[in-house]
Amino acid sequence: MVSSFFSVLLFYLSAANAYLAGASGTCTSGSSFLSGGLYSVILYPVAGYLLYRARFLKTVLVFLIPVVPALVWQCVLAFQLADGIFRKGLSACDVTHGYGQLGFDPDGNETVYVFLWLTLAVVGVVVPMIVTWWRLHRSD
Repeated sequence: MVSSFFSVLLFYLSAANAYLAGASGTCTSGSSFLSGGLYSVILYPVAGYLLYRARFLKTVLVFLIPVVPALVWQCVLAFQLADGIFRKGLSACDVTHGYGQLGFDPDGNETVYVFLWLTLAVVGVVVPMIVTWWRLHRSD
């Protein structure tokens, strides 16, 4: 019961933190706001472990439905960052605040942000899906 509650709580906290880290920056002092996603990279595996240990998995999954749009948004942002930075040569601020039309200078950490957000997408989306599939299909 406790792991079910904390799993849901940590998924909500992780998704909220990732959203704030990815959407709340103003780029007036560079794109360092994107590094806030690191907290979610740390919290998602803990939430995934608690999801694995959850006693009432199907109930927990129902409570996690509102988190799904945030998880999808994280994946979209990760792929937009990768596309904008690696393929188009944009800065992270250009990708998040205008997709190439604002002319922000790169701050030198763009590659780190791309890998951080791709990791966040994998840890936040793929790992819980694997855990859920494993729990639903294992033989009891």
